[in-house]
Formats: sequence, C-alpha cells, structure tokens
Amino acid sequence: MVSVLIVNDQSLQRLALRVLLSAESGLTVVGEAASGSTRSCAHHSVPTSSS
Repeated sequence: MVSVLIVNDQSLQRLALRVLLSAESGLTVVGEAASGSTRSCAHHSVPTSSS
C-alpha cells in the first residue's frame, strides 16, 4: 500500500487528484495541503509503517 499526500495550491486540482488516486488500488490518500509549508506540518503527522 502506497500512502499519498496531495500538495497543490489549487483546490479543484487537489479534489481531482484525490478522486483519481482514491480509485486506484494500492494507493491511499492520507491527506492534502494547499502549500509546501502546510505540507511540512502534514508530513510529520502522517503515520508510516515500518516495512
């Protein structure tokens, strides 16, 4: 399973990416952010598996 964090400043593009990626098996959208600084905060809160 691959975890994906969507970072894009355009809300419509984030929504489209979320819909497309959520439909793919093996991918999990774990969150989204509007900017890189928000992404940094979100990245630290995303749990990771130790595989």
